[in-house]
Amino acid sequence: MSELLPRLFPILALFAFGVLARRRSWFDEVDARRMLTIVLWFAMPALILGTVTTLPLQADLMFLPLAGALILVLSWPVAVFLGKRLALPAPALGVFVISPMVMNLAAEYPFVLAVWGTEGFGRFALFDLGNSLVVFTLTYTLACIYGGRAGDIRGIGKRLASFPPLWALAIALLMNRWDIAMPAGLASILNTSGSAAVLLIMISLGIHFRPRLSLPLPAVLAIALRVVLGSGIALLLVVLFDLQGLDRLLVLMGALAPVGFNVLVFAAREGLDTELAATIVSMNLLLAFIYLPIFLYIVV
Repeated sequence: MSELLPRLFPILALFAFGVLARRRSWFDEVDARRMLTIVLWFAMPALILGTVTTLPLQADLMFLPLAGALILVLSWPVAVFLGKRLALPAPALGVFVISPMVMNLAAEYPFVLAVWGTEGFGRFALFDLGNSLVVFTLTYTLACIYGGRAGDIRGIGKRLASFPPLWALAIALLMNRWDIAMPAGLASILNTSGSAAVLLIMISLGIHFRPRLSLPLPAVLAIALRVVLGSGIALLLVVLFDLQGLDRLLVLMGALAPVGFNVLVFAAREGLDTELAATIVSMNLLLAFIYLPIFLYIVV
């Protein structure tokens, strides 16, 4: 624990600074979106290009994106079953169903980087590939359906095409496959600058954080589906795929991710229950800052 705390303290301190900055009106949600834009367009692509290009692409690495996708897809029928048993109206049911199907892996990247370095970050980006593909296809389509719209295939395609980390990952994988070496100096610059900029995620999460005094039953169950059911599925997958070492830990870590902010984005865009979405996202984020350090303390 004495070795882990110095690595995690700056991450938690940045989150606390974000909360304080919003309360003191130093930053607002517009500033938080700008920070995430920097992360999305620069920090994550930089780290992906600096790390994935040098990863040894064994066949078993492909189990990482597959696991990231299956955790969400297998959560879907369980969420539908429970949502119908709760007799929720369509806008709330839509939020309940899609909440377990969006992992906020952005909240975990700083932890992964602090504990496992750039190699862990690169491998985690592969896991995130599966998450992103499901979120911007199946999950978004479900949000459209529960919001009373047919799935907008063109809109889904545009979202995927305009997601810089996916482009960076595709380029990095091609460079790796074709043995195109990145200059050592450039890789070092990308890793160093990207590592620093990705910490903006924590400040942004602190600014967005909205604690709630009470949790309705649908919110509690949605969080349980995301974390508990997701972790159970992940345990089955690491055994089924025989994942070992770092890959096993990254899949289990990813499965513990809180409900992602895209649930709130999709809810607002498609006319779903935004209040329920905000409650689920905020409270799961708060809980994550309790159980993620505990998980890391156990496994590191």
